[in-house]
Amino acid sequence: MTSGGTESILMSMLVNRARARARGVERPQILAPVSAHPAYAKAAHYFDMELVPIPLDSSYRADVGAAAERIGTETAVVVASAFSYPYGVMDPVADLAALAAEHGAGCHVDACI
Repeated sequence: MTSGGTESILMSMLVNRARARARGVERPQILAPVSAHPAYAKAAHYFDMELVPIPLDSSYRADVGAAAERIGTETAVVVASAFSYPYGVMDPVADLAALAAEHGAGCHVDACI
């Protein structure tokens, strides 16, 4: 159990880092839209992970095609927002989750707003 949004994100990223390290990834990546909550950058810093930004499409949602170009063997987790921190729009959660599953990565949906 966590007590707030930032703590919830931190704990999820910590679990995804552990899962990636268990499969041999030394510096796991967080693949997150540029509109994602700032706590993902904090998690990357605290837990020695790399934050890989996903650009937004013309509707201010995570660009799934761009995410597909950036995902790889080092990806620990793919992030989606439902709804996003700055714009209040919902990322294509199902598409991002499917992309994560195809690559054996976790998927974290931030639904705090």
